[in-house]
Amino acid sequence: MKDKLTVITTTHHTPSDRLNIKGIRSDTKTDLLEYIWEDLTKKIDSDVRWIISLDYEKKDNPAVVEYKENIEKMIEEKCPNAELYLADGWRSNMIDGKNMVETPYFLFWEHDWVFTENATFDSLNYLLDIMDNNPSMNYIRFNKRANSPVLGDKKFFNQTQFDGQGFVHIKNWSNNPHICRKSFWDETPMEVLKHKVVNPKHMSTENDLTTNCTADWGCYLYGTQHHHSSVEHLNGNKWVKK
Repeated sequence: MKDKLTVITTTHHTPSDRLNIKGIRSDTKTDLLEYIWEDLTKKIDSDVRWIISLDYEKKDNPAVVEYKENIEKMIEEKCPNAELYLADGWRSNMIDGKNMVETPYFLFWEHDWVFTENATFDSLNYLLDIMDNNPSMNYIRFNKRANSPVLGDKKFFNQTQFDGQGFVHIKNWSNNPHICRKSFWDETPMEVLKHKVVNPKHMSTENDLTTNCTADWGCYLYGTQHHHSSVEHLNGNKWVKK
């Protein structure tokens, strides 16, 4: 699997001011990163390359520096397959790690998500094999809600199958957990972002990419219509180890 897939995890200690998030994590420990990695390795091999992208825009904050140092310690002591990248702000954190990928696919997985029991495959190789067999599939998103034509997904919502597995074809881009074909990322979404004049009101890449997304992009939801949520958001700003 390590020759086919790279995992990118974005993280922060103090959220970007642009996110308007209330509540900051009470410590600088790496418990959450370790928890989500342990959960991920139920479906991926533990030796895949893991890029941890830290929003280091607030590097003058001692807590942010301490969090960085704790990630470095975690990598040295527990995660030899991981590497730390220091991103310059929120938008950089959503983009740069993807441009470092050298494998055919990447799994984009922010620091506070886990799979639910509705992700019924034993290994992510199952979906990678489907994408290998179907070059028109470039992006598979794991939904935090039941699959239905709401919000960005309502602009186009078409059930289909590949290799016997149900999917929903969409024209929507989300930074929620997803698999993406690296060659497609380079040729299409990244080209959009390169030439986009950034609107301060829409710092997220999601708005730019959804605006440009067409059916030809090959974006899909895992599962058919009404398939229950396949991932759960833990809210990293408040999560504490039990």
